[in-house]
Amino acid sequence: MAQKPGGQDISNRVGEHLEKLTKVILIGARAVLPVFRTTPKPVLYRESGFSPPEIELDQIALLATVCLRRLDPYHPLRRCAEQIASNG
Repeated sequence: MAQKPGGQDISNRVGEHLEKLTKVILIGARAVLPVFRTTPKPVLYRESGFSPPEIELDQIALLATVCLRRLDPYHPLRRCAEQIASNG
């Protein structure tokens, strides 16, 4: 949940999507590894080589930000991103 400047909560439903992604990744990790259902989640992530969805999505957002910042200042995508950032 995000918050408006006035203090109201805004539901962007990211939490719901992260829960679903986490479930899918853990099912996939259990499918590729010979583990029991009681195996802790951190062990599944480490041994399967998968990252938790929060970390993976943060890395994707960071990479997209870096790519946008490296564009020419007059590139349409960079102008649009700066306009969106300035409007809040």
